[in-house]
Amino acid sequence: MPRKKKNLIKKALKKVFNKRTVGIAIAVSLVTSLVSAIIMYRDVIFNSYPAIVSQYRMRYNEMNTSEYLEQLRAYARDVLNDSFDGLDYAQLVLWEHKHLGYWGGALQVRPEMPIEILSTNLFGTIQMKNGMPRYAIYCSKTQTFTVYLLEGETTADIQPNSWNWEGWTVGRCGEFALLYNGLLLANGYRSRIVVDASHKTDDRVAGDHVWNEVYIEETNMWLHVDPTERVFNSPDMYSNPDKWNKNVNTVFGIEGSEIVDLTEKYR
Repeated sequence: MPRKKKNLIKKALKKVFNKRTVGIAIAVSLVTSLVSAIIMYRDVIFNSYPAIVSQYRMRYNEMNTSEYLEQLRAYARDVLNDSFDGLDYAQLVLWEHKHLGYWGGALQVRPEMPIEILSTNLFGTIQMKNGMPRYAIYCSKTQTFTVYLLEGETTADIQPNSWNWEGWTVGRCGEFALLYNGLLLANGYRSRIVVDASHKTDDRVAGDHVWNEVYIEETNMWLHVDPTERVFNSPDMYSNPDKWNKNVNTVFGIEGSEIVDLTEKYR
């Protein structure tokens, strides 16, 4: 066989093998990624959890990166001018309540990450033309106001350009738990988001609350913290007939990719 033809055959075979090698490498990479994902999310894949639990687990992992936690620290330091670095778990609850207030009404947007919680639903007041103030929430995501007018008042009664921000945002238990979790992680604590996903079996209220646990190394125990209520170490507060008297039958704790059943602790 002529040398030139042999060289052409060698080049063609080399291209085939190079493509095959690249293809094998890609396949191995995809399989490795798939196996890693299955290992990381095995508790969700192979167990049946309510969708809300998986949602909080996803948010936990999104915020639990060095990059995001540094952004959170920078936002507190440079935008809010109130660093939380070095605060303990009890002081972090106080810090949180300086910047986030509870709001039981409807919100245009329910943010699910700490920085967005601190920057989305801004609470303040507007002035009416008669000089009286009214509560108002400015949503930075939609760039619109929700103004709480009295009966008989209309937007025509509002004094233009009279918005005054009070310096804090609003949310409910989900926002408090997610923000507190981020604050704990940014200060080096192990933490859990605890979701009450209980179903109704009697005439008591069931489910619809979120709180936290923080790991205390000195006692080697997980401490119950309800940041919304500013309550520590009172796991019976939800089911106790003399307290919330809720029907507690399904509670999960989320730490990274791990989901643990905490029902007996809070039942």
